[in-house]
Amino acid sequence: MGLVGGILLVIGTCIGAGIFFKSERVLQNMGGNTTLALLVWLMAGITVILMGLALVEITAKAAFDDLALLSWTQKFTNNTFYKACKRFLIWIYLPTTFFFMPLYLVQSLQDGLRGFGVANHFNTPHDWAIWMVIVLLINLWFFFTSGLSVKWTSVQNVVLLLLKVIPLIAVVILALWLGASAEQMERQPVVPVKDFTAILPFFGWFSAMGAIFFAFDGFYVSAAAKTQLKKPKKLPQVMLLGLGIVVLIYSLIALSVSLTTPNGAFSGLGDWLKHKKLGWFFGVLNLLIALGVAGIINGFVMWTGKLTQSLIKSGELWVPDKCKLCLNKPKPVVGLIHAGILMVLTTVALSSLGGLLYLPKVNASYDGKGFKSMGCLLEFADLIATWTSVGIFWFLGLVLLGGLLQIKKPKRWYFRTTGWLAVVVIGLTTLVVMVQPFVDLGIAVFNRSYERIVANTILIAILVIIVLVMFFPTEPIKLRLWRKRIQAMEACGEDCDACVEY
Repeated sequence: MGLVGGILLVIGTCIGAGIFFKSERVLQNMGGNTTLALLVWLMAGITVILMGLALVEITAKAAFDDLALLSWTQKFTNNTFYKACKRFLIWIYLPTTFFFMPLYLVQSLQDGLRGFGVANHFNTPHDWAIWMVIVLLINLWFFFTSGLSVKWTSVQNVVLLLLKVIPLIAVVILALWLGASAEQMERQPVVPVKDFTAILPFFGWFSAMGAIFFAFDGFYVSAAAKTQLKKPKKLPQVMLLGLGIVVLIYSLIALSVSLTTPNGAFSGLGDWLKHKKLGWFFGVLNLLIALGVAGIINGFVMWTGKLTQSLIKSGELWVPDKCKLCLNKPKPVVGLIHAGILMVLTTVALSSLGGLLYLPKVNASYDGKGFKSMGCLLEFADLIATWTSVGIFWFLGLVLLGGLLQIKKPKRWYFRTTGWLAVVVIGLTTLVVMVQPFVDLGIAVFNRSYERIVANTILIAILVIIVLVMFFPTEPIKLRLWRKRIQAMEACGEDCDACVEY
């Protein structure tokens, strides 16, 4: 693969539909200031480019295999962070991704139906449960196709990749058309918000960056381009140009949408197209965006099966002995079953929390009149998506920090500069995103806002659960179980099958 092919590979692994779901939140966090919103998009993009360049040195020192980030964490951090990364990927990142990513697909589908003038809801107080079942069916489709067949994965990936490029180009053209039109939509005044981001602009800046990281989630996989290049030495140029093009595209879309719609939301273009009697075109765009999200799920399922299967083979994850007989088969059946069970349990649990208990003021366009369960679920899923993306970037920051401390003589002169800049920005962003729900809870209590109190309490509880899952010491429990097994064998007097099974 030459230079151009490598750049296209980087673009293909990075670019997605995240820009359409995060532009409004970023503008809100920046107080409606379009200039600041564009600057924060650029800053986040530059941070990703710096990380990509620094990871070139990391991949040169560590193996790039199915474990990817986990292998880097094992080499450049200590055992505590390695175990935390493993638990985060298996028990948090993978199952929650199969929760919020299909919901983004559903959100685009609902926007598309609204563009066609068709009801985009079931007009019940329990729409969240109906859509949850649809989410599970979407996941199962990809588990049974992409998860079990490389051919299916490739075919679906090519088709969906081509389709998701169309809305990226179309949105820029539409926004520029609207911007040049004399019929620009009236800007809505920004309503002051009483939350964390209103205290100091500093907080809103890094909170917005946490949301933007979702749009670049998965970029680090592009470091694998070195295995495909005819001249691996050109990887820095490939990363710089590829990621630079993605940042340029994202910034152009964010600027276009922010300048030409009332609230900085992609849905604002739909109102303008509807006024032009072109609502059907907005419907088509959203259906294409939904297919783009499906493409992300398609590739993610394949990686999930391989990652889980690799950890099971190495003894990092427990499965019944009978299941281990299937580990040598070419298809990662055991890994997919393990991930599938977690996917179902997590989707049901988080959907119930978001649809029933998470009660912020939400966009009512996803529910029937008088209902808001689906709007609450989508808002909740959006926050979970931001947290998991920040978690991935936090571990990448740890890997870079470990590399900066361990690699005494880097081969690339820019490694230390890019690495330290990326580590500082990621550290500040992670700190702000983790502190935000605690400050928001205090503000909600002061303002006696019951809905916000409940919502932020749920977020804090989930954050605590994530931290416990990552760092809770399991060795004492394993030691206790091992001692019970030894005692049972000693009481039996021989290594009988029953004792060994116990």
